Amino acid sequence: MAKELSTTERLKQTLAQWSSWQASLTREPVLVGKLDGNSNDTFLVAVDNEQFVVRVNSRAHGLGVNRSIELQVLADIAGRSYAPTVIFKGEEVLVTRFVSGEHPERSSHRSWLDETGRLFRAIHSTPTQVSEVLDPRKHAVEYFNAIENPGRVVTDCFEVLMQKPNMSFNEVCLCHNDLLFQNIICSEGGWVAADWEYARLGDPAFDIAVLVETIGADESELGVLLEAYGSVSPRVRVNYYRDLYRLIEVMWWRLRLPDKPLIPELTGLANRLGVRR
Repeated sequence: MAKELSTTERLKQTLAQWSSWQASLTREPVLVGKLDGNSNDTFLVAVDNEQFVVRVNSRAHGLGVNRSIELQVLADIAGRSYAPTVIFKGEEVLVTRFVSGEHPERSSHRSWLDETGRLFRAIHSTPTQVSEVLDPRKHAVEYFNAIENPGRVVTDCFEVLMQKPNMSFNEVCLCHNDLLFQNIICSEGGWVAADWEYARLGDPAFDIAVLVETIGADESELGVLLEAYGSVSPRVRVNYYRDLYRLIEVMWWRLRLPDKPLIPELTGLANRLGVRR
């Protein structure tokens, strides 16, 4: 059996393939440092005054992650102002051009909700060759079934949400499905959406709910976002999906760090659903 390469070895292997990158390089890039990230190991590298991001894919649980679909989405959005520029791709790595900029501040989200609405509209109006649809409810069930010991509170929250009538959706479009503020880069050239691992066709309301729930937006702030988005019709479905997304996030952490004693977001969700802790 072939030896499994470590993250460091896979990074070195990727850098050694620099001549195959879609960039005009004269020599091998050098490592600048490791970047923040919860899912994968991501590194900043540089050469000849150019910087690139090398993502070494995690071998940990990847429910909802499909690398071939991600690469198809990246091909479909290539050249769009919000899209990262792919420089090199392999079975276990992805290299993109580094985008200089800042993430939106969670504490000042009121000032960038309109920009976020326009970003969602741009993504949701992009044609794609992807045919797989992400159903948020089925996604939650897959996560719950994958947890060895979800615990009483997670189980009770899951059962409460599964008892609610399903919010059906007839129209689907390209969705990022993980557009947290840390996956948005505010650059001089515009806002760029990073990390397309969970991208699929889906209900745009769920896509919006992910960000809205993460920043704790109230109804007034949701209204600002939807006005910039150009439609208020997703509002009811957005609010329906907020609790479901929060549960998915909690279960993601439970799968990622099964020994983590407390997930703060679970407390708020349990209180909202009337689940005893």
